[in-house]
Amino acid sequence: MNRLLCYLRSRRGNATVLWVLSLPLFTILFLFVGSLIVVELTSSVSQTAADAGSLAATKKMDEWILAGLGGEIDKRLRDAEDLGEEGIMEAFPEDSRLRENLLEGKPLDDIPMEDIIKGLFRQ
Repeated sequence: MNRLLCYLRSRRGNATVLWVLSLPLFTILFLFVGSLIVVELTSSVSQTAADAGSLAATKKMDEWILAGLGGEIDKRLRDAEDLGEEGIMEAFPEDSRLRENLLEGKPLDDIPMEDIIKGLFRQ
């Protein structure tokens, strides 16, 4: 051990010894940094895949809900048409475009869905 310390303190070959001893440390450091980069890239790809799956599931759920909601809306609106003018006046808010369209006698198919949905709920 004493001999190693004397060798390290000597001026001849000191830089070479330190360079050779530091190579494994630098190698380990660069491998660690490289692993972190790979983990980050993998995480990014995984997050993108999860987002895509979430959007696909949400879109499918929206289709199911709108299909059921559309049928319910059509049923209620057809019932409202059968109520006559007084029933429409009571059933829908005064500022509703849906109410105006129904009172004018427009067919439901000609009324935009946005007006129908807004007209069904009091604000």
